[in-house]
Amino acid sequence: MSKSGALQLTVARRYSRREERVRVVEAWKRSGLNGAQYAAHTGIAVAKLYRWGRSTPRPATAVSFVELPPMASSSWAAEVTSRAGCVRLAGSASPVWAGALIRELNRC
Repeated sequence: MSKSGALQLTVARRYSRREERVRVVEAWKRSGLNGAQYAAHTGIAVAKLYRWGRSTPRPATAVSFVELPPMASSSWAAEVTSRAGCVRLAGSASPVWAGALIRELNRC
């Protein structure tokens, strides 16, 4: 209750469309405020703001590859083809590194 004794109702804004939530998260990131500050500024619950931030797709980062001169065909241990392109791996490539590369290629 307020000092006058009257009830004050606050209507919470609903962000039902995904596009609206994405716009809110993008505005938050541009604001430079932390989650609690931005939530207090907009009236959105902090937990909801962080949940939206986790579910908002990250902008794609540019991936660049350097073309190497061709080697003898027998020197390749593996060839990985994905939507992003084709990569040939030498026998000296670490399996852990090759696995990480393949996961990244599949994200492109």
